[in-house]
Amino acid sequence: MTDKENSFLSAVSDTGGNIKEACLIAEISKPTVYRMFKANPEFRAEVDKIKDSQPVKGLGDAIKKVTDATGISKLVEKVAGNKDCGCEGRRDFLNKLPYKKVKCLTEEQYQKYNPEWEGLKIVFDERVKLAELHAEVFNHKLVMPCTCSPKEWKRFVRDLKIMKEAYESDHEA
Repeated sequence: MTDKENSFLSAVSDTGGNIKEACLIAEISKPTVYRMFKANPEFRAEVDKIKDSQPVKGLGDAIKKVTDATGISKLVEKVAGNKDCGCEGRRDFLNKLPYKKVKCLTEEQYQKYNPEWEGLKIVFDERVKLAELHAEVFNHKLVMPCTCSPKEWKRFVRDLKIMKEAYESDHEA
């Protein structure tokens, strides 16, 4: 590898896999880096290895892992060619947004789920329980949507129903 490539690899490692910051540190433009990627697949593999070894910092990293696993990122690279598609910028932006991982339901949370929530009308006491459970499971502040927002309540029920079904499939005996 060239000195320029080694310098960039060091910068990628120092920035935790952030291409944009690594470009600034190594004083190399992003289009030059993408040309280097195209010219030397081993260099690209080294950069990817450094980036993949980094923990998921936010939503952008999580999406990147999914697009890599499904092959979408390779398709985008092929279509974009040497041009910067903007993926790194979007990834950085999304990593700055608040993001918390959703955990599986606990036995206690599973017991709190009320199948009657799937019906047409939810009384006030049940709406409070539904909102509290959704906040607990999806790790967000307690939100009580207005009663004039049935779509929001249905989304709460749908989200929790998916988690309940996942719990049941995990605990089948």
